[in-house]
Amino acid sequence: MVTLAVAAGLASLLVIVALGFGFAALYVALATITSPPAAAIAAAGTALALALATIAVGQHVAYRLARKLDERPTQCGRDHVATELRRELAKEAASFAVAHPRLSIVGCLLVGYVLGANPNLRTGLQDIIETL
Repeated sequence: MVTLAVAAGLASLLVIVALGFGFAALYVALATITSPPAAAIAAAGTALALALATIAVGQHVAYRLARKLDERPTQCGRDHVATELRRELAKEAASFAVAHPRLSIVGCLLVGYVLGANPNLRTGLQDIIETL
């Protein structure tokens, strides 16, 4: 991923250098036909027109991508939130169990004992698990 970003950055730098040489060549070619100040203005105007065209195309592409993203169905429903919450809680519980194995074992034994001794708690926990 980093290599791709570095390659894109180097390619962008090379394009900028190439454009610089291209506009310098345009200036030299125009300077032989017209006066040097007029050639400089023409080369700068061409560079400005190219920059504005690039901005316009970029805005158009960004607008089209934004419209496509807006048309996609979003996943922010209740089921998606519950799934993400379960996933995050499982990660937290697993990292706690790895960090504190003895405390985890004692906690599991105590929870098992309490749920086994109290049928109301067991039924309540089963209802919670079924709704998730």
